[in-house]
Amino acid sequence: MAIQPRRMTERIYNDINAERERQNKKWGLQTHSFYKWMAIINEEMGEVCEEILEADAATKNGVTSLAEQHEANMREELVQVAACVVAFLEQLEREELTHREAVV
Repeated sequence: MAIQPRRMTERIYNDINAERERQNKKWGLQTHSFYKWMAIINEEMGEVCEEILEADAATKNGVTSLAEQHEANMREELVQVAACVVAFLEQLEREELTHREAVV
């Protein structure tokens, strides 16, 4: 039985929210320059790419279980990327709210 698209999306969003909570516990509220956010997000994307390359190599070498592990790791890294993007968006929202309050 295939997972329904709505449930799949809920699972993904729940995983991203859980990662955001983990990040907040670890680093607290993050405020960075746009350049630093892009560096953070791209560093996380580098980890996704590393898992893709490792999964591909394992597949080519016939080590299916290792390939599957790297694919699972890739998903975790993608969740971290998404959570970092959400954190960046949260900062933009905070700054916009502060700007609107200052204008009023």
